[in-house]
Amino acid sequence: MKDKIIKYECPNCGADLPEETVICPYCGYENEKLAKKAYDEEMDELSEKHVNSIKAMPKKMMKKSTKLLIVFIVGLALVFVTTNVLKYISGTGLEKLKYDNKQKMIEHLEELYQAGDYETMGDDFYDSNYFGDSFGKYANTAEIYYDVKFAKESLIFAAESEKYSKDTEELSNYLRKSFRALVRVNDMRDEGFIYGEGDAIEKLEADLISTMKETWLITDEEIKEGLSVYVDRNTDYTGLAKALIDRKSSNK
Repeated sequence: MKDKIIKYECPNCGADLPEETVICPYCGYENEKLAKKAYDEEMDELSEKHVNSIKAMPKKMMKKSTKLLIVFIVGLALVFVTTNVLKYISGTGLEKLKYDNKQKMIEHLEELYQAGDYETMGDDFYDSNYFGDSFGKYANTAEIYYDVKFAKESLIFAAESEKYSKDTEELSNYLRKSFRALVRVNDMRDEGFIYGEGDAIEKLEADLISTMKETWLITDEEIKEGLSVYVDRNTDYTGLAKALIDRKSSNK
């Protein structure tokens, strides 16, 4: 049985951290008590190491070398302290900078999300290379946005093209892309839209369904059936495609 990891709450940002965390990786807050404890332990270890080294020396050599060793130990200690202080300062600053940049990106993406500019939001999200739960809403919304956009453009193109408006195989391919996007929306809905992206994604879903109906006169029952038979990217919709092409031709 693994030992239970004891955590404490960061006083600055509220993040749950392991008990021995000196610097919060999210906001850069320093636990001064732990930092001092770590420093004292390192200094004690360093001192003990050199004291033992001195004790192990022959007495004559020890007498001659005592002053030199003291100077050496003091110098080494100063180098050690200076190096670790600089390392600590630079590390703290870097973590704080990373945290600030991450927060700025979240605020930027949220503004675009609220404005309904999912394309710019998606482009900026993918360019940022940020991942994790903090960006779950933007990742899921961007995924559905691009799937819906491509499916809509394909359906409209096929409907308006003299060549592809009668191409059963091509329309089957576009229908498969459309149903793939709708299936993904249903999967997220079943999961409960855990990142709060439900409104945006259901809006995109409604937009795609509206395009399917307007361009190819597909019915709600056919959409329901299409969703139920979808398996993967190879699902065959040629039967539905033929029916839609015939229906569109007879309604001209």
